[in-house]
Amino acid sequence: MPFDPNYREPLFKGHRRALFRGDFKDANIGDEFWNCDVENIPDKAPYKKTIQSYIDNLYGHERNGTGLILYGDYGTGKTGAAVAVCAEAMRRGGRAWFLSSWEIEETFRNTIA
Repeated sequence: MPFDPNYREPLFKGHRRALFRGDFKDANIGDEFWNCDVENIPDKAPYKKTIQSYIDNLYGHERNGTGLILYGDYGTGKTGAAVAVCAEAMRRGGRAWFLSSWEIEETFRNTIA
């Protein structure tokens, strides 16, 4: 779904604000992930360039309604990468709500049951 200006202002193109503990708590991001940032993703990680490119074009992705799906084996850094994207969106004035894969699965299971 493309950006809806009635929902809130669009993301800032250049300006970035500092994030605080409350920002992460409000986004349901656990404190063990508060330091996740694209700079912390190892250069050898095969998905780093994709994450960096998505963040670099975050404003355009928001305008076009383009999402990002992360998948892969357990322990490969998907959660940290997702938090890095969420944090950058929040730095640019956006909102985020983080759910882990098991929380999403549980939500669907409870909805269907």
